[in-house]
Amino acid sequence: MSLSLFRVGERQIVAVELEKVRSLRVMTLAENLVQRSGLQGQWGLSFLLELVDARGRRRKVVFDTGNDKAPLMHNIKRLKVDLSDVDCVVLSHGHGDHTVATVEVVEAAGGVEVYAHPHVFLPRF
Repeated sequence: MSLSLFRVGERQIVAVELEKVRSLRVMTLAENLVQRSGLQGQWGLSFLLELVDARGRRRKVVFDTGNDKAPLMHNIKRLKVDLSDVDCVVLSHGHGDHTVATVEVVEAAGGVEVYAHPHVFLPRF
């Protein structure tokens, strides 16, 4: 099965082949409720997905980037997440509470690709 996504910056739709996953670990990088001491909350959402595919390849994906770069980057540092080995960023939709810190995350990850709907950055209400 494949999924059609927009590769941000190249202005093209690409087919991303969806593969079976052996294991998946989801780490919350940012959300509005803080459950762990030393982390900061925000009105937004961001996850780090760490997976092993059917072929045994390890992948790291930042899924959404939250609404405020300061608490997100604080939490990333506090959780000792190394963004340099992230494979890509995926944005679920275009609301600011899921996309605002995209530039900072991409830069910290060394310029990884961003996948999203073609209209993800259109002006919203």
